[in-house]
Amino acid sequence: EAFQRPDIKAVVMAINSPGGGLHESDQAYQKIMKMKEQYNKPLVVSMGSMAASGGYYMAMPADKILANRTTMTGSIGVIMSSYNYQKLAENIGIREEVFKSAENKDLLNPMRETTAEEREIMQNIINESFGLFVDVVAAGRNMDRQAVINVADGRIYTASQALNTGLIDGIGDLDAAITEAGNMIQESDPNVILFKKIGRAHV
Repeated sequence: EAFQRPDIKAVVMAINSPGGGLHESDQAYQKIMKMKEQYNKPLVVSMGSMAASGGYYMAMPADKILANRTTMTGSIGVIMSSYNYQKLAENIGIREEVFKSAENKDLLNPMRETTAEEREIMQNIINESFGLFVDVVAAGRNMDRQAVINVADGRIYTASQALNTGLIDGIGDLDAAITEAGNMIQESDPNVILFKKIGRAHV
């Protein structure tokens, strides 16, 4: 609605998130990109206490990114894990019987050791997903791809560290982000409208 309304000239998006699934983060990213391309309005992101991993991913359509001085951000990377409780199951007398159509149908089965082939399969998936994340950041921050890879070792960054590495544009709170958005539309005293999600949407 903020993008669609003609009386709203710029959008400030507050992000306070430790991240989440790649699919969900990318869906949000694509939706925001589509809105920006369609309505051509300045977008400023204001980071809260944390905007990491998927939270950082969703900030990439922004024209400017501001983080609070205590914000933790970055965490550029992809992770997937599984448990192996085969020995525990054996100790209490549980045995699994598996019937499958192909060798890798029970990929990441926690009742047995992971095979070398399965490790390769999963690592290829992680690598491809990581490559997508890197490309999104490189485009969003106008950075060289290798420069993104150099800072994308999964770690989180403080606001000052993120600023030094080019992951954000400045340090400031939500009011500073609003001021920045006002400057982008040449408005020194902008009228601010707050959008809140009320309740839960149902389909």
